[in-house]
Order: sequence, then structure tokens, then C-alpha cells
Amino acid sequence: MLRVVPFFSSEKCRIFLVFGVFPYGVIEEILKLPKKLNDYFILNDSFYPENIERYLDGLKKYNLENNVIFTSNTREIHEARLNAGYKSYFVNHNCFINETLFKVMPEKKIFDAVYIGRFTYRADKPQWNNELKRHFLTSKIENLALLESCANLNNVVSNIDLAMTQKYCKAKNCKYCNDKKLPQEQVVKILNQSKVGLILSELEGTCRASSEYLLCGLPVVSTESKGGRDIWYTKQNSIICESTQDSVKEAVDYFVSNPPNSKKVREECIKQIAEHRARFANETLNDLFRLAGENADPEKVLLENLSATHEWIGSNKKSYDFNSKRMTKYSNGLFAKMSRFFGKG
Repeated sequence: MLRVVPFFSSEKCRIFLVFGVFPYGVIEEILKLPKKLNDYFILNDSFYPENIERYLDGLKKYNLENNVIFTSNTREIHEARLNAGYKSYFVNHNCFINETLFKVMPEKKIFDAVYIGRFTYRADKPQWNNELKRHFLTSKIENLALLESCANLNNVVSNIDLAMTQKYCKAKNCKYCNDKKLPQEQVVKILNQSKVGLILSELEGTCRASSEYLLCGLPVVSTESKGGRDIWYTKQNSIICESTQDSVKEAVDYFVSNPPNSKKVREECIKQIAEHRARFANETLNDLFRLAGENADPEKVLLENLSATHEWIGSNKKSYDFNSKRMTKYSNGLFAKMSRFFGKG
């Protein structure tokens, strides 16, 4: 999935935020936009140090090295990108989550755990069904709520039926909550009815669901992972366990018996969000404005544009939401809309 968000525009420069996996072909699509000299694309695509080289040749080919900037979810990825020749800043993707959607509510706790994780059923690739979100690791949890999409994305709906979830989840007592479309408020309610949030994938980006749990005051049980979600974890708000059913159950049972202070979990997460937003403003935006000769205050620009960024990220407008296989179908609409937003240049 790819989301391109118009973020800032002035006579001196224009800035786009690009969220999600960044297919190589998008570089060529970027070139179709009406250009100004100082157009900047800030990318966070969650790729890992071991495949760090995959974009650099394309950026150099089209002379985009100075126009494409990465915000990196971890210091490890940030340093690897710098060493490979990219422009990078250590800013975790989840600092752009709309924290006002989430709250700690006085709901009765119904579920021992909740897992927001999309079922990726593929008849032609059955191995995917266990290798991505790894629902099978929940099999020993006795009281589990299942959701398939984050409230922050505003598209909480699924066509996977209960029989399919039970086939791949195998939990003793699970409630599948996506048998109908759920509004964001209902997702937040279900999170507050749960004692623990689960994240069990091995490879993923920063993972919105993980931060949604924390913003609702839930402790997180996570397996070891790559991608950046663990930078939000502390000894008080999480347990990182082995990738076994027994280890996951043991960690869940610990927090069921020893719940942390929900308000402190949320407050700590909001504090970290503020730190990454400040870094984005005072380092990323400040450097771009300096290069472009733009006199705008970066902190003020971030504050003024953050709500619009939330709206675009959370929208269901397919013009801004890609699957790489449907790139051709949607790209014309996307770049036409972006061109109108920014003007001809």
C-alpha cells in the first residue's frame, strides 16, 4: 500500500509525504508530476538494512538524490541508509498517528487479549497464511478478540469469515469482530474492553496497531521483530517474547494478572510521539526549508498541517491508496489530483 500526502506548498518549495511500501516504479510516477526545482518527497517505507541498496540506483538515475528524503523507524535503519548514501532522519512513522482518536475508557474488560492483524489468505500461496501476522501463535489464549484493520486507517472491514479465522488462528475462544464494518469508535471500544494488545509478526514496519494499543492504555505482547515497532516499548508497557504459543500465552497471562497503569501507558506513548514530531520539524523540515530558502517556521508548519495529514492518511480515497499491482489503474487519478492541489509549478 502507498499513500502520498501533499504536506506543504509555497513559492520556494513543495513537500510530499509518502507512506507505505515504496515500489521502484513509483520513482517514474513521481517524474510525471509538474515540477518545481525544490520538490521534496519524504518517504517512510519500512525497508530493512539488509536490502538497503534497492532504491539508490533509481534515485541517481533520475537525479532525485537531493529530492527524496527518508524518515527511518529505527536508528539502525537510519544509520544504514546514511551509510548507503541516502538522506535520512530518525523519525518513526507512528508519530503521524492521530492520537486524538484513541483514549482510555472505563469499559469492562471482556477479552484477555486483542489482536489487530489482517488475515492474508491466498489459495495459491498457503504459506502466507501463517508467515505474516502469525495468528497461529494465539492458539493457547483462552479469550481473544480479533480485528483486521487499524482504527487510524478508517477502513475497518473484512470479508474473511469466522471459519477462516478459526482455521488459521486456532484460539480456544476467539471473537471475530469484523463480520461487519466497524466505525473507528467501535474499534477503540473493543481495545478498551481488552487487557492486552498482541503483535506477532516477525517483519513489519512500525505497525500502527501497536501504537493504537498503547494510546488506549493497553500493554503490548510482541514477538521479536524488525521494522521499528519496538522503539515504543518499555519494561512497563510491553513484553517481547519468543515466537511460540506458550511464550505468547505466558506473557498475556502476566499482564492479565499484573496490569500496568493505563493512563501512564498512554501518556508515555504521547510523550514519545511528541519527541519524534519535534525531530521531524526541527531537523527534517528545518533542513529542507534551509536548502530551499524558505523562511517558514517548521514547528508551526507541522502543527498547521498535522490535522490534514491525519485526514489524508485515514481516508479511503483510492486515488491516494495503492496496491502495487493496481498502480497503473490509480496513478493517473492520484497525480492529477496532486497536480491540481499544488498547481502547475
